[in-house]
Amino acid sequence: MNQVRFKQLRNSVYVQCLQLNPAKANSLSLCAWNYHLTTCYEDVLQFLSDSQGKVSFIGICESFLSQEHSVSLYSFPDYNLGVKNRTSLYKGGIACLISKSLTYQVRNCIVVWIEGKFESFSLDLDMGSSKFLVSVLYKPPSASWEEFEREFDKLTRAVSRTGLDFICMGDFNFDLLTLNGVNFDFLI
Repeated sequence: MNQVRFKQLRNSVYVQCLQLNPAKANSLSLCAWNYHLTTCYEDVLQFLSDSQGKVSFIGICESFLSQEHSVSLYSFPDYNLGVKNRTSLYKGGIACLISKSLTYQVRNCIVVWIEGKFESFSLDLDMGSSKFLVSVLYKPPSASWEEFEREFDKLTRAVSRTGLDFICMGDFNFDLLTLNGVNFDFLI
């Protein structure tokens, strides 16, 4: 596994990528992106162009898409767009860009969604010889650690019943300077 950190883009925060099986032809490259899709659309397009098709999946937290936003306004060559929007609160939400070269299935039964507290979007990625369950999570800064841990536990219990390898990514909004005594073992 290799982790790569890309530089800050024009309107966006840093993008972090993880590549599984980098030496193999069927490697999987996943990126976590935390910024409003509505304002960094051009950055995403530029990033995809610069990566020359080497990025398999991008999980976007705080997409800021809502029921009023037409997903059809956003087109990404060679990628499918999956979204889980907030229905009543402003901001937040999750979007995923999945390479059209991958077979995937949205896992609606493995979604823990408490709007404004714990937001997740899960799907299976099928690479032929390997299959992964990928979940993108967003914990708003106002949500408590205890709420996050409780809902994360629900999600991981549902994931464990699938028997698939699990990849979790997203924005957890943890201020490590203020979480004295918190047990992070479950994240390892």
